[in-house]
Amino acid sequence: MKRAFSILIAVLFVSCSDQGVVEHRISDPDFKVPVNKSAEEARGLIIGDWDWYKSISWSRPDKYTSTPQTEGYTRQMEFLADGRVKIYRNEILERTLTYSIDSLSAIGFLQLEFLSYGTHYDFRVSADYFSYSNIAVDGPAEYFVRRK
Repeated sequence: MKRAFSILIAVLFVSCSDQGVVEHRISDPDFKVPVNKSAEEARGLIIGDWDWYKSISWSRPDKYTSTPQTEGYTRQMEFLADGRVKIYRNEILERTLTYSIDSLSAIGFLQLEFLSYGTHYDFRVSADYFSYSNIAVDGPAEYFVRRK
């Protein structure tokens, strides 16, 4: 029994240490984002233009994935260094919000908050990928890629 437990721990350790990259806490095998070391690092990485890649929702009886192709529209986010984010649908500005990024070190992840709404999201960002989710209240997980 002790040996089986040791093997399980080793497997978990190796699967989470793949060159510092882990999957977002939402299981999505084709969308890996590094765990950010700090909120400051994430604040620097988020600046720029992002294109919506997909959303995963659990609010229906089964997991549902929506994409620009399935929904018939595109979404974009433009994060500015001054704490504003511009949100677009089909390249047309819908609204501008303010945002903040903070570290919740006690539980080991970053938090993105759209201040205008007061909603907090689990959050990951890298040079090419960005994701946030609010699955605690059956919200979707949102995935974006950096605009080239």
